[in-house]
Amino acid sequence: MHSSRRAIPIESLLATLSITLALEFGQLWKPPTLQSLRQQPIIGFLLGNQFIWSDVICCVTGAVSATLADSLFFVRPPANKSAG
Repeated sequence: MHSSRRAIPIESLLATLSITLALEFGQLWKPPTLQSLRQQPIIGFLLGNQFIWSDVICCVTGAVSATLADSLFFVRPPANKSAG
C-alpha cells in the first residue's frame, strides 16, 4: 500500500538547510567553467556570484522560522500505527 506520509518538520529543516547552504558555500568554488555559466543572467541569479556570511545567517534564520511556524500552526493527524 502506498503511503503519502508528510515529512516531519525536522526532515524538512535538514533538507532545506542542506540545499540552501550547498548553494551558498558553492559560491566559494570558482572554476572557469562555472564562472562562465554565472555570466548568464538567469544562472547567475540562481547560483549567485558572491559568498556573503549574512546570506548564511538569513538562510538558517528563515529555515528555522519556517520549521517553528510549521510545527506551531499546522495540525497533523495522529500517526496510524496499525499494521495492516
